[in-house]
Amino acid sequence: MSDAARTVRHVVLVRFRDDATAEQRAEFIQRSQWSLEAEYVAGYVCGWGVDPNPYSSSASEDWHWGMTLDIAESDVERYRDDPVHRAVGPAVSKYAERYAILDFVID
Repeated sequence: MSDAARTVRHVVLVRFRDDATAEQRAEFIQRSQWSLEAEYVAGYVCGWGVDPNPYSSSASEDWHWGMTLDIAESDVERYRDDPVHRAVGPAVSKYAERYAILDFVID
């Protein structure tokens, strides 16, 4: 399969700081949803109370919020270098205790 036909699934999980207000969490999420307007992004999904493996008996509540989106592998740099995307982290990272950011190539 050619690189142009491959898709990258981008996954972001966030644990907010205990002292992050509802407004700060909402700002974080709102800024993180910038890609909904990008014509090259598909399959955007987000939600609260992320449990990475709901079928595991060791389920945890380590992650408060998460999102996934799909982009063509040929658009990865375009996504990464988008000025709006680059501004998200510096603007809202102070509200998060930690992140997990994962990218998978899916065929």
